Amino acid sequence: MHGDLLILAAAASSILLVFLGIELLAPAVSRPKRKLCCCLLIPVRAGMEDLEQLLRWGINSVEWDRWLQAGRLILVDLQADEESRAICGAFCEEHDGVLFVKPEELSAALGGDDICKTLRCVLY
Repeated sequence: MHGDLLILAAAASSILLVFLGIELLAPAVSRPKRKLCCCLLIPVRAGMEDLEQLLRWGINSVEWDRWLQAGRLILVDLQADEESRAICGAFCEEHDGVLFVKPEELSAALGGDDICKTLRCVLY
């Protein structure tokens, strides 16, 4: 009886290790051959009361989040008011590589047509 339990526990452990191994290896195996730069896009609209906090979160995410892997921050002007544009302009001057673009300039800012899209939802 104890032998059967040991065999069952060993089989369950083996199956668990196989699934864990697949989960750990899948990102490395499916990774693109060329290095991609991830971009964090923040839409900027008129009347955003938390804009400065959102911009600080964005730059911290780009600089410190491993998932973004040395990405860049792009602010997209979606009918922002003058105050929001001024805040974004000053933020771009303070932080190298941060862009503030209109929607029609977004494709060029992302590097043209060769874009790999992914979605990451963040709730705050």
